[in-house]
Amino acid sequence: MISFKLLTLNAHHGVGIDSKYDFVKLCQDIADLECDVICLQELDAYAIRTRFNNQPKIISNELGFNLAKSRVRFFGAGNQYNAIVSKFDFISSFSATLPKASDGQVRKALLSVIDIEGVEVGITSTHLHTHGTLVQGAPKASKQLEHIYKNAKIDVPHVVAGDFNLLPDSVLPIAEKYEFVAPSEYPTSPAKEPRNQIDWITGRNVEITDVKVTDLLPSDHRGLLATISL
Repeated sequence: MISFKLLTLNAHHGVGIDSKYDFVKLCQDIADLECDVICLQELDAYAIRTRFNNQPKIISNELGFNLAKSRVRFFGAGNQYNAIVSKFDFISSFSATLPKASDGQVRKALLSVIDIEGVEVGITSTHLHTHGTLVQGAPKASKQLEHIYKNAKIDVPHVVAGDFNLLPDSVLPIAEKYEFVAPSEYPTSPAKEPRNQIDWITGRNVEITDVKVTDLLPSDHRGLLATISL
């Protein structure tokens, strides 16, 4: 059996609950987790607020991993990215724009295929719609999640991970419809005292075990860890 360790984290551009920017510490904390594949959301590049750091490049260099990235938006003082860093080689990678909400908010999914011991595995990192409360934003985010699952290749093991901005009662019916497993008892938000699971590791044609929530990191979310077996 082939297995690898995966982390998903909304990095909040390296700003923790103390409102301090510490991307060096975030990189070290992630390295200490010894993961093989990392799905990241809310990374900055060339932004004033993060000292013009190219965060996707920095973290891939620090880990010595391969990098795939997708620019989600330009917010007037820099760019925001989704990213996947992987010790495995990328076969392909592309960015898909998800169905838009009525407020014009742009959300994207970074869809990659990696080679693990000759097996092709799909990895998607995404950050879905949010507006007001989790309940208010749920219909739009649910539509975006369904779009991702519907278009995931059926014949390739596939992991979809990220900040879904959705609670279990929204995620689980969609996951079941498209035959994705979705471990659902792991609160990741808010970072200080997590009570809601809005960050997810889900998969089809894979086994997800050893699911854990990370300790506090320089972010406003906790990370979610799991072992993925093929």
